[in-house]
Amino acid sequence: MPNRRKKKYLAQIDWKDLDWGEIILPICPRSPGVRGRNFAATIEALSERVTHAHVILIDTLDRYNLYGQEQDPELLARINGQDWLAESQDVLDQLSHDVTMWDEVRADPTFLSKLDLFHQLYRESAGVREAVDNVAEFYLSAKAWRSKEKSLPFNYAEEKQRSVAYLLEEFAGTSVYGSWWPNLPEAYWGVYVGRKDLFAQLNNLDSAIDLTLPETLPVHLNRLPPPVAGEQAVLTPQPDISGASGF
Repeated sequence: MPNRRKKKYLAQIDWKDLDWGEIILPICPRSPGVRGRNFAATIEALSERVTHAHVILIDTLDRYNLYGQEQDPELLARINGQDWLAESQDVLDQLSHDVTMWDEVRADPTFLSKLDLFHQLYRESAGVREAVDNVAEFYLSAKAWRSKEKSLPFNYAEEKQRSVAYLLEEFAGTSVYGSWWPNLPEAYWGVYVGRKDLFAQLNNLDSAIDLTLPETLPVHLNRLPPPVAGEQAVLTPQPDISGASGF
């Protein structure tokens, strides 16, 4: 039989000609990009240029994806986050890091005002609504594909409502933790917003609230689809890109 060598797990970071000693590392626990050897490859790639990572464990945000389960969605999301930490601790320990849970982001005194503003902008700003809907469409089309493959029901209106709620909270929280480390970028695999100032520039309702996001350094994993700046146009995603946020 021919000797077939297994394809290695490799990660490449788009550093954008920028260099920092620290980085923000958001983690969606059910994403294939942060599990097993994919995550190990990411940490290995980061450690070549980064000395410390501020890990944001986006655990309870995943409650929007867990409706229909036997357990309470928020409790199940919290359990999934703790399971991820236990499974990934050895890999994480290869890089100096601290961990912030999503509930800590939500507890920031600026969070609720940012979240309220994002909801208002989604209702009143065509530009914000288009950007959010474009990102949501990646996850919706992927979940529709999975549901069809498994012969499961799929209610587009209900799923879109949850997807939009997820993204508005995600963007509000991302703006919050971005303000904690205003000069640091974040490394991310999946669908992301390519322009860090997009929502800040579209915010014509309350200029006192800064909606700037961290600069995103896309993580390319050779075993998974490429990361996508999803706000500009709706593309047809490969089915497993949906794991970026669980939809």
